Amino acid sequence: MKEHKNPKVLIEGLLWMGLAVDDFGVSYIKLKELIDFLKETGLQSSAAATRNASTKLFGVPYRFVGPDIKEFLTDVKPALLSALDTEYEKNPYEGYQHTKLL
Repeated sequence: MKEHKNPKVLIEGLLWMGLAVDDFGVSYIKLKELIDFLKETGLQSSAAATRNASTKLFGVPYRFVGPDIKEFLTDVKPALLSALDTEYEKNPYEGYQHTKLL
């Protein structure tokens, strides 16, 4: 997904990842790897829609992890941090690990 030339592929992948994290929580993923991927690929993209999808995805694990997620974002530009803060407000910290039963 990362090397694909078409930004729509990356956007759809990011949206799917957001749904998966929302459904299953963060206990089943390597959160640091997800954050690194989003910082390197999504937030650095020249396509605004890709940056927006990445920002939206950041909000989903924030609900489970809370403000601790911000310690991984010290090297992100202030404008992107502001956008992330807006997304965090839309997804307030719930304070527990969330999993849905299928």
